[in-house]
Amino acid sequence: MQSNCAQQTLRVADQAFKSFFALLKLANEGKYDYKKIKMPKYRQKGGLFNYIIQGNSISIRDGYLAIPLSREYMALRGKEKIKIKVPERLIDKKICEVKIIPKYNGKYFKIAYCYEDGVEGLQLNQENTLAIDIGLDNLAACVTNTGTSFIMDGRKIKSIDQYWNKQRQNCKVSCPNRICTPQRKCKESQISEIIGLKTISKRQRDILSTIA
Repeated sequence: MQSNCAQQTLRVADQAFKSFFALLKLANEGKYDYKKIKMPKYRQKGGLFNYIIQGNSISIRDGYLAIPLSREYMALRGKEKIKIKVPERLIDKKICEVKIIPKYNGKYFKIAYCYEDGVEGLQLNQENTLAIDIGLDNLAACVTNTGTSFIMDGRKIKSIDQYWNKQRQNCKVSCPNRICTPQRKCKESQISEIIGLKTISKRQRDILSTIA
């Protein structure tokens, strides 16, 4: 890991402990519940953590992000860089931070880009309001004070979620070595190996496309 990225990891740990001690202070003053306070957990041996790239460490050329690596790792790879294609809509943006997030025990990764963008001037009528009632079959029943109303159908999302829960239930039967019991549930990484990452990704895409 490059030194700048390692410092970002230390900053995340520092912020977590500052938040922990700040909550303890509030609890001592009677403004917060002790039961809700948990000390930041240590990374498990062999576990993965977010890789945060900021500032001058962000290098984008020809539409590709070059991942900053340590000299030792570069020597092992023969100075071959790891490059990730940047979405076209972000090519002209000033990217301030890139966060690489491991999912399902490193089976695949998500990338979050933080970039600067201009503020759009919105002409809003402060007198207009929208009331939203969240439900199941009707995901959202909405009505405005101007007389407009609409309903977002939630049955498709409910169906997708029911199928997903059925797949998770089947995991208890087909899980290798029968490690899943009522007392010891499957971890997400174990579920992903059985159900398959394609099924997981499809579920996420179906939900997003339904809401969009």
